Amino acid sequence: MIQKQIVIDDHLINYYQTGTQTAAPAVVFLHGWQSNAQAWVGVLNHMDCQALALDLPGFGQSPRPRTDWGVGDYAELVKSFLAKLQLSHVVLVGHSFGGRITIKLAAANPGLVKTLVLVDAAGFRNNSLSRTLKIWSAKILKPLFELGPFKALKPRLYELIGASDYGQAGQLKSILIKTLNEDLSADMRRITVPTVLVWGDEDFVSPLSFAERMHKLIPQSEVKILKNAGHFSFIDQPEQFLAIIQKLT
Repeated sequence: MIQKQIVIDDHLINYYQTGTQTAAPAVVFLHGWQSNAQAWVGVLNHMDCQALALDLPGFGQSPRPRTDWGVGDYAELVKSFLAKLQLSHVVLVGHSFGGRITIKLAAANPGLVKTLVLVDAAGFRNNSLSRTLKIWSAKILKPLFELGPFKALKPRLYELIGASDYGQAGQLKSILIKTLNEDLSADMRRITVPTVLVWGDEDFVSPLSFAERMHKLIPQSEVKILKNAGHFSFIDQPEQFLAIIQKLT
């Protein structure tokens, strides 16, 4: 595996690559929130074809965008990345937040994607009362947990109230809020390429109900459930996950 960097539309992008160009389509992996390309290293090391995983802007070793991006901006960045590396008809794999980006990209650019793989993906706007209360609790309690005696307890607080993404977003907080407020249901209906929904049966971040809803919206889709796996199902059950990906290449 080789670590590389490339400038895309004036953005420095760090990525990892393994394998060489073959007749098989390249596989491109997009990570989730609070993650980076290294989450895919275990998968990349077992790929037989050309495979790439990039640090999305603001994550890993790729600097934050200068403005507050939405899902569409990230999708355009990935589109430019594929164009610069002369990759087309790829197997595009997106986990969680990365799933949002793959949905947006595949819906608008079907010719770039051979197969779409959504792994414990996000994509629905959550307007539930419980989520609203969690975010407001995080905002209200933030000043208290900036005080010296309580500062060390802040990460645990956010985890307990289920708002850890918000609490740990740092300079990406405004991007996170913009992303969470976008519902991609209409984009899902526009996807025309074969789509595999890979889900952990114990995922409580993007619950299995998300996979069922996406399956109804995406025409050529199928669901693969990984047993005894959570939100990072590809890490919890690497052999099962690899078997699914390798069949697509």
